[in-house]
Order: sequence, then C-alpha cells, then structure tokens
Amino acid sequence: MIFAVETKGAFADLALAGRLQRARLSAADRRLATRLVYGTVKHKNTLDWALGSYLRQGLSHTPLPALLILRLAAYQLYYLERIPAAAVCHEAVAMAKKHCPGQAGLVNAVLRRILRDECRLPFPSRDRNPLAYLSRKYSHPEWLLERWLSRLGLDETEKLCAANNEDAPLVLRVNTLKGDRQGLLQRLAEEGLSGEPATYAPDAVVVPGQVDLTGAGFFQAGLALAQDEASILVGHLLRPRSGSLVIDACAGPGTKTTHLAQLMGDAGEIVALDIHPHRLDLVAENCRRLGLTSVRTMAMDARELGKSPWAGRARFILLDAPCSGTGALRRRPDIRWRQSPEKVAESTRLQRDLLEAAVCALAPGGEMVYSTCSLLAEENEAAVRDVLDRHPEIEVADLGPWPGPREAVQPDGTVTLWPQRHGTDGFFMARLRRRVGHGRA
Repeated sequence: MIFAVETKGAFADLALAGRLQRARLSAADRRLATRLVYGTVKHKNTLDWALGSYLRQGLSHTPLPALLILRLAAYQLYYLERIPAAAVCHEAVAMAKKHCPGQAGLVNAVLRRILRDECRLPFPSRDRNPLAYLSRKYSHPEWLLERWLSRLGLDETEKLCAANNEDAPLVLRVNTLKGDRQGLLQRLAEEGLSGEPATYAPDAVVVPGQVDLTGAGFFQAGLALAQDEASILVGHLLRPRSGSLVIDACAGPGTKTTHLAQLMGDAGEIVALDIHPHRLDLVAENCRRLGLTSVRTMAMDARELGKSPWAGRARFILLDAPCSGTGALRRRPDIRWRQSPEKVAESTRLQRDLLEAAVCALAPGGEMVYSTCSLLAEENEAAVRDVLDRHPEIEVADLGPWPGPREAVQPDGTVTLWPQRHGTDGFFMARLRRRVGHGRA
C-alpha cells in the first residue's frame, strides 16, 4: 500500500480501503494496519530526516523498497510503544529479505543504530529555527508552514500542526428522512457501538475508534453517512428551501448533495453536476442507499454554468470547489506531500472560473455557498474578494440561524473552521447572494 502511494500516486485512503476489503483481518489487525499506513505516510518528512543521519549513501541512493521498509519500521520505533522493538526489527529484516534481499543487512544495521541511540529525535531549536522545527517535529512541508506562520504566528501554527497529526474522528450524519439523532445513537448501541452528539451540527454524532461501515447494519439501512462536522455545516449554511431548484456544481461523491436533499425534505430538484462520470456514480449510489429521489445527476463542467439552461435561474447553488485540501490533513495524511505552490496556483485559477460561472447561474435574490476544505487565503478569502470586486450585484449574506461556532465568523462575514480551535476539519465557507434589482456590471 505504501509502495503504491509512493510510486503510483495512489491515494492512501483508497489504497488502504481496497487492500483491507480484500484481506481477511481481525478488527484489531485492521486498526493496526490503518495506523501503520497512515502514520508512516503522515510522518514521512520526519522519518526521512531521522533516517538520513544513519544512511551513509543518503536517502536518494537507497533503493526505494529498502527505504519504505525502513520508514515503516522507524515509525513503529519512534511513535508506537506497544510493539516490541525486537519484533519490529525482525519483521523489517524479513520483509527486506523478501522484497530487496541485498539490502537486508542495511535495514538491520540502521534499525540497530536507532535503538542504540534510544530512538531520540534531536529536533531543531523552536526559537532559533521555527520553520525547521515545525517541519521536522510535525512532518509538514515548509512551503505550507511559511503560509501559516505568516498568518497565525508560531504558537497557533504549532497547535494546528499538532491537530493535523491527530487521528480524525468518525462523524456520522443522520439521515433525517429515516430517523433522528437519538434514534441513531440507540441503533449504534444496539450494534455494540458508542456515540455522542456532535458539538455543532444538530444532525451528527461522533463515534470513537474505527468502524467498518460497509459491514454495519445501520449504514446498510441508510440511516447515516460518514461526513466531517465542518462539511455538514456547509449544508446548514446554504439551507435550501423545500421545493427549490438547487445546483450542486461539483457534487461527487454526493456527501453534501445528499445532505441538501435531506434539508429540503427530498422535495424539489437538486441538479448534481460533476465533470467526472464515475464520481456521479457515487452520488447515485449514496442517493439509493439513503432513499433520496430529488437528485438528478449530470456530467458537466461547472465552468459552463453561465451558458447552461439554468443561467440566471438557480435559487440555491453549492460550489464546494476543488482545492488543495490543506484543511483535511488529519483525515488524508498524504495530501501534505501531494500539494505544492504550483498546484495551489492551478486550483486558484480553477476556483475563480467556477465562481464566475456559478454567479452567472444565480437568480435575482438567489443564494450560493462557496466552500473549500483549504486553509490557504488565496483559495478562500481572496477568491471571495475577487468575485465581489467583479460583481457589484453579489454580496456576502448574513449567516442566519447557522449552528456553527460564531467565533469562526471573520470580519468580512466569511467562515473559517480550524482543526486546533474547533475540533473539525479545516473548512472555509461564504454565503453569497445576488441582490434583487441590481444589474450586472
């Protein structure tokens, strides 16, 4: 799995889910496998920095299979306490003999030296070199840390990095068309699971630990769907009225789409657009499992909305734009290594194009929520300022009876949720409205 992530660009969560689905493992072994994969990917920067001091030939000259085995073993030695060090070394050498026989001696020697040094990690000085300190201790890329340091300062950035390295909780959104939160909590208890009401979202519960949803009775019955609380709050910000025409401009895989349908009582029409047909298949599957009939899927590039039959007609639009994903690092640890300033610049251009098209589709008095799971200003506040500058007929609307934390509301009326402050994924959202009787610029 780690090899596929490193060499084939596989997403860690999808690669792991696929392998676990095929493997016959106990619940405990599934939890351990998940921790090993996510932990090794998450702490890649720190592990490579530590291993580099033991590899005379350097990281770049170490065969990749040997390096991946060393990362996996070093992660266990540095971060896990319950697995005996001797067992870690023995298993790593056995893996090396199987996958890179000529490197088994190197793997054994490096791990023995780490143990002789008592698994110490001499991090750079926090005061003298905060950037290197954060990058090494919390395993984040320096380009991303530079942006957060300039915005948040050292103390808050360190808290954010620590939160990004915590295990993300399982949050379930109640299918309110089939029951309520208390009913779901009762069903969870009947299936031997514990849960508690989420902090902000009135239709969400938090379940500790890892749960195999595909085998859970409540999940198969369509009583709930996994969705982070911040993502749930996006739907509550839009609050589409029953019977309305709603466009979900980037709908796949349908997590937010199905929430909008629930909020509308499954009455009205939601047009779920996505440029990727396979993602629309996921939308349809989620609708089927949850019992929703108001959603219509259509393969379409949302940048064409301004030229579509819905131009100037949509009462509600959700634009959950493709982004860097820098707010979801605790849930998808490999994102931190996939992104770069160049890729963020590409995302930013796409977001501007999508916003322009979505604004053109809004009816007079229509409302739109623009959201991202990014914590970068150029994808968030700057994007909203840009559309407001180009469209005087668009304004930031009042949040209304939104259940989220009011301290997350910024002076410009937009919302940013931070993992270290709110215990959710990092999310940005803005509620925009087209003024009635105001012509376009």
